[in-house]
Amino acid sequence: MRRPTLAALACAALALAVTPAAAAAKPQKSPFAKGNRSAALQREWWQTVLAIPVSENPAVGNADRCLFLGRHVLAPALESDGEVSCTVGKNTSILPLGLGSECSDAEDPAFFGADHKARRKCAIALDDGITVNEVGIDGTTYDISAFRVQSPDAKVRLPEDDLFDLDARSMRFTADGWAALIEPLAPGHHVITVRSAGAFPGSGEPFDFTYTLKLTVTR
Repeated sequence: MRRPTLAALACAALALAVTPAAAAAKPQKSPFAKGNRSAALQREWWQTVLAIPVSENPAVGNADRCLFLGRHVLAPALESDGEVSCTVGKNTSILPLGLGSECSDAEDPAFFGADHKARRKCAIALDDGITVNEVGIDGTTYDISAFRVQSPDAKVRLPEDDLFDLDARSMRFTADGWAALIEPLAPGHHVITVRSAGAFPGSGEPFDFTYTLKLTVTR
């Protein structure tokens, strides 16, 4: 089985200066968290998903797609050109990963890397053909091209029925992708979209996927 499409993300605000007062208005605050947590969270997401058997795996729709990393980060297994609905508490951050790649020491080319340096180079090369990375939050679209990260190298024990049908008990991997962590949103209903487009990793086929998260934030 080839990898499920996943689900990632930066920011550009459009300001229309129609009056002097509008021109002097403060820039729109970024909805994305500062710091470098995204790379570690990206690694944790892959570790979590790769360790789950296909029969129970949210990445292919066989379990609840509302995947949590710890108590306060929702990183759903989004469905390409589909919708996922999740409910979170008011202190929960959102990591809506778009299409990204990982390379490991257990897969065949073009997803093979013998060591961390090779795996990192491999994952980056696979994703270089992805040219559109956007996140929409309640109708406002942000270009998240600047939020590209590579995970630290990690090891995961594989189940017998693993996602990629590998002949291995464990694998070391490095992931690449766009991961913009959204700060907790106000209580209520929100719609988050992720758009990835370009050349599909591994095949080079053109693609244009949109992932939609319908989010309810409780008080």
